[in-house]
Amino acid sequence: MNNYIAYQSNPDLKLSCIHGMQQLIKANKLSQDQTWDVKAYANAIQTPLVLAELIRSIFMHLPRENAFNWAITHLEAIPVGKDLSKVWPNFRKWLIFDPNDGLINQLDQGLIRDLYLELHHLKADRIPAFIDQIDTLISELNVEIDPLNSQLYQLIVLKSIVLEHVHQLMANLPCLFDSTKAKTSHENTHPSFINDYDDYMDEYFGNEHHNDDSQQSTEYLCYLNKLSDQLLNLMSSN
Repeated sequence: MNNYIAYQSNPDLKLSCIHGMQQLIKANKLSQDQTWDVKAYANAIQTPLVLAELIRSIFMHLPRENAFNWAITHLEAIPVGKDLSKVWPNFRKWLIFDPNDGLINQLDQGLIRDLYLELHHLKADRIPAFIDQIDTLISELNVEIDPLNSQLYQLIVLKSIVLEHVHQLMANLPCLFDSTKAKTSHENTHPSFINDYDDYMDEYFGNEHHNDDSQQSTEYLCYLNKLSDQLLNLMSSN
């Protein structure tokens, strides 16, 4: 595994990154709708690309009043010289298996739950076969018995975690939370995937997801705050 030493062990670089972010915010040049140059950002603070993408995605999906605070606090939280290579693997483990907030607690379908559990021991050479298992389950989904698409969201989230497509993960987490709730009607389900299993890959990989005018649930926003707090904790710990 490559080592990613935060800020190239240079305290002045950390201060420069924080100051640069503060100036962007002050000048109104930072927007939740804009596309960051994630590779340049990852190189600047010396973080794995997947972690840089996760940081960007959290910024894009947080409520506006919290997002700009996050843009500064995550930079401040990372110690100069910290090896950031293990942050994403540890975060992924927490994301799925945490006894209180892990996604495993959202699952009630046996085959999908077993796939999530298998991820805990997944080896690199098993990834293609694992993805095939996910795709097979997707192809067998029945919209008549899952009209809210909850199983589809569960599988998309799992696939995005395995492939480290974390922006798509962040975009679909609110769908997962909303679809697992008991509802008397199917209104307010996410429009991207309603009755559209055949073309889900085009939707999933083909389009960037941005904040829109839809109201995120209080439950999801609470979870998003826990998620950002956990990532801060992992980035800041020695």
